Amino acid sequence: MKLMEKLIYTPGGRRTLLRFIVIAGIVILTCAALFPLAAPLSLQMSRKEVRLVIENAIYGSIERVVNEGSAYGTLVSVTRDTSGNVTEIKSNRGLINILSSRLNEEIIRSLGAIFQNRKDMRVKSDFESLITTSEQGTVHRLVLQVKAQVSKMEVTVRVPLTETVYLRSPLSGS
Repeated sequence: MKLMEKLIYTPGGRRTLLRFIVIAGIVILTCAALFPLAAPLSLQMSRKEVRLVIENAIYGSIERVVNEGSAYGTLVSVTRDTSGNVTEIKSNRGLINILSSRLNEEIIRSLGAIFQNRKDMRVKSDFESLITTSEQGTVHRLVLQVKAQVSKMEVTVRVPLTETVYLRSPLSGS
């Protein structure tokens, strides 16, 4: 009690109390200003922005793996949408094997560079097989489905992969 009286009622005490309040205020404001920098990127961004970042990382990873497949000569052609994302890959079996083995680690690397905390990340890619048979031949289509999850935000990207078209012989039908 005597300390408070001394701080309040003496001129030197008031000055000391005022300094303490000013310094405490500066410390609190500095911490409040620096908190967003220390928070994970996923907390600083809206859900829509996080979804867009994850989608871009997935498409970028697919792009790198496709370029790698192109270097091996396994790529036939790539179809892109207006924003430049890969929407369909026409290839032989070689690229699909490269995709399945490389894609998960590439996506984890891309997302890890953005979000830093790899404990919250899950990436799973799998293929759904669609076989279409018509008069022209058999088309084996695989749909690559990539699910990436970062801090409870899950994004799924589906990219159709079209394998070689096996044409029927015209003599086999007669």
